[in-house]
Amino acid sequence: MRKRFLLMLSCDIGNYDSVQSKLKLCGFPITFCELEGFVSGIMCKDQSLALNVYMDYVQEYLLNDISFDNKQEDFLKSILNQILKSFRNKTTFFEPTFPSDISQKKRAIVDWINSFLSGFGVVPSTIDFSKATNDLLKDLYEISQLDVNEKIDSTEEISLMREVVEHIKVIISYLQLEFNNDAKQ
Repeated sequence: MRKRFLLMLSCDIGNYDSVQSKLKLCGFPITFCELEGFVSGIMCKDQSLALNVYMDYVQEYLLNDISFDNKQEDFLKSILNQILKSFRNKTTFFEPTFPSDISQKKRAIVDWINSFLSGFGVVPSTIDFSKATNDLLKDLYEISQLDVNEKIDSTEEISLMREVVEHIKVIISYLQLEFNNDAKQ
């Protein structure tokens, strides 16, 4: 049954919950937020890498060199391809994907940012960081220190989470332009 299901897996990045349940079903020990954040961090530094390089980074840093079968690898590649495609889209800005359930959103944001910072850190930099880049990375770090156990229960907190996500999008856009010459054109 599991192998048949793996053959039918497709990746719709627009639906976090669907991708997350498929990752879990496939036995991956990571969340979609961790995967997308990590790959996004790498892409902010270098969008020119080939798919197999991203796969190597993911397997080494996120999956701790766990081996998986061809079906799992194909599924992971399909997810990575979708993330790369949405990140490289020149007509729209990249938008991180988070769970629809507000009670899970704060944890997901923190996981996404921590993974983003890890991915950003594994790629060697060919340029010195500007003050603005350092400030934005500090902002991300500060956001990653949110208390994930504190419940989001007011309209004000929900609004704050939206603002945090918008700030993350601005940071990602800035870093993309800062580190990728192709993105500047």
